[in-house]
Amino acid sequence: MSFENRGTYAEIDLDAFRHNFTLIAEKAFPANVAAAVKADAYGHGKVVISKELEKLGAGFICTAYVFEAIDLRNSGITIPILAMVRPLEEEIEEALRNNVELTVDNPDTGLKISEICRKYGLEGVIHLNIDTGMHRPGFDYNRDLEKIIKISKLDNVQIKGIYTHFAAADWENLEFTYEQLNRLNVVVNKLPFGIPVIHAANSAASLRIPEANLNTVRPGLSLYGYYPSDSCRQVSDLKPVMSFKSYVSEIKDFRAGESFGYSRTFTTESDTKIAYIPAGYADGVNRLFSNNGYVLIKGIRYPIVGRVEMDAIMVDTGHNNGIKHGDEVVLFGKQGAEEISIDEWCDKLNTIPYEVTCGISKRVPRRYIQGVNK
Repeated sequence: MSFENRGTYAEIDLDAFRHNFTLIAEKAFPANVAAAVKADAYGHGKVVISKELEKLGAGFICTAYVFEAIDLRNSGITIPILAMVRPLEEEIEEALRNNVELTVDNPDTGLKISEICRKYGLEGVIHLNIDTGMHRPGFDYNRDLEKIIKISKLDNVQIKGIYTHFAAADWENLEFTYEQLNRLNVVVNKLPFGIPVIHAANSAASLRIPEANLNTVRPGLSLYGYYPSDSCRQVSDLKPVMSFKSYVSEIKDFRAGESFGYSRTFTTESDTKIAYIPAGYADGVNRLFSNNGYVLIKGIRYPIVGRVEMDAIMVDTGHNNGIKHGDEVVLFGKQGAEEISIDEWCDKLNTIPYEVTCGISKRVPRRYIQGVNK
């Protein structure tokens, strides 16, 4: 069996992705959409997702690192790409030759890009990152206006965009987010030149704060069907794009009082049948689900019992003789009328949807579906 045909896989619903993009684009109109595809499109597969975004008419896509952008170029992606993490000096030439737009968040990076452009006869397209309160790298909104103006005068460098990161747009109280938006607008209005692309609205802001749309929104998580917080939940109709699935590889009969698995953390209370599922913590099933989680088989919830292993989990199916080798197992997603949501995983793991989807490991193949009646 090849890697691609492995029975444990993440199912990626491209119809759901298109639905989410269309919903966000319509809500943001007339602003354009710049889609985040960093971290392998939040675990959904950056190449396939980027190809969909090209078809859907996204303005550009955003990676974190230059190497992610280069991977996309090498995979045939032609849409404009912005790498949002400051480039290493040794990355700049390759980025420019591949038409990757670069983030500049300090004068030295701007100077280095200009020097490399002059040396090789290239033109650098950059976006200025403004720190309006996140306090990560960026030009200070209150003190660095002259530094920004100097960047605009560098040879062979075109300032295409200016942006900021919202720190708390998913909070119920949006006071600080509006303050950040005001700080960005003040910077833009003080500049003695125009900048074509202005972007600030992440998923939370694009769902809740129309004023933050500016002329481009920059959603990430919402494109994949998840809400950044409960405060965002009532303002849209997103559809989850990823489901995590496996199968029953074996069923064994156990008598009452028998234990199994590492450290013998589970002992049967009565005669039962235990199903073995070939998906473990190396695939993204967190060890906190040991004796503390559920799966779906034939549309029914069954508990995970014993320790989550590197390559497998065990499920107590009771006396259900209808379960057999090869039956589909859903770790999160829908099966029949039942669903185990990513939100349920987040509650048990005290985490966020970003970590769940990014945590489905590389050894789990992604299977892409579309046009499936559900």
